[in-house]
Amino acid sequence: MKVMLIHPPVREDDTPNSVPIGLGWITAVLENEGHKVDILDINAWRYKKDQVVDILRQKGKEYDIFGISGMITVYNYTKWLQNTIKQMYPDKLVVDGGAGPTSIPQIYLKNGADVVAIGEGELTMLDLAETVQNKGDLGNVEGIVWKNDGAMITNAPREAIQNLDELPIPGWEKFPIEEIYLGNNILRKYNYQRSLNMLASRGCPFRCNFCHDGFGERTRWFTADYMIDHIKYLIDKYKIQYLRFDDETFVGNRKRTIEFCQRMIDENLGIQWGCTGRVNVMNEELLNMMKEAGCIDINYGIESGSQKMLNSMQKDATAEQADKSLMLT
Repeated sequence: MKVMLIHPPVREDDTPNSVPIGLGWITAVLENEGHKVDILDINAWRYKKDQVVDILRQKGKEYDIFGISGMITVYNYTKWLQNTIKQMYPDKLVVDGGAGPTSIPQIYLKNGADVVAIGEGELTMLDLAETVQNKGDLGNVEGIVWKNDGAMITNAPREAIQNLDELPIPGWEKFPIEEIYLGNNILRKYNYQRSLNMLASRGCPFRCNFCHDGFGERTRWFTADYMIDHIKYLIDKYKIQYLRFDDETFVGNRKRTIEFCQRMIDENLGIQWGCTGRVNVMNEELLNMMKEAGCIDINYGIESGSQKMLNSMQKDATAEQADKSLMLT
């Protein structure tokens, strides 16, 4: 099968700053099983709609499956994109994935998509590709919602990947890393010319009531070995100076955070990094170790200084903890 994965523009008035690493993992999983994958990174190249139409018209007929990933914030663009694809290639399969489609699949299916992949996409996209290739029944593919003769069908859920270390290194080479991402990273305020983003975990151990966690109920972590190998790969291939961890809550598991920091100290890789934090798990000892390991910035989702508001959001944190964590940081 030949698959085109598409990354819609996120903020058209800003520079692209985060590699869509999820598409990189899907790419690696598919290609490891013999499928051909190309990525159309509209967000990186800032193609205008007429340019996208030209690309699809020139190259689209080569592909069997189009996969579009994104949050709810790119819904309008996704709607336009998938309808454009279906008008050109009505017999091609259009699959939506990501946080937006996972939360409201029925909306995406009513507006151009054939299939919505729920939650993690790697194994679901592989199953879809194999099923389409073998002319199988989409009803047997776990983890999707799809249309069949106009009816919306919800298949059995797919179990989340329990051992994240089974995932290969993402297909970084499919993205314009040198051309776009290394120089445009959101951490350019630190004057780093070569910085990228990655993940150390999937899911979140907390349950704030405003958040839809597309990764499910259980938090899973890459081991320190996997993370160190991944970081070494990025250093060797792209000579990165800074790495940003985009986890929901990087410090959600104190034991694993300490283990990773110790490995970073022992390996002495020569890069600095940043991550997400949570005020109710931070203390001076942990912060000191993170600093020694190369951490130079932490993003906290404090949300509010009002305890009443924090309680209403089920933050499991206090305004006092926020004050203390910020002072220690």
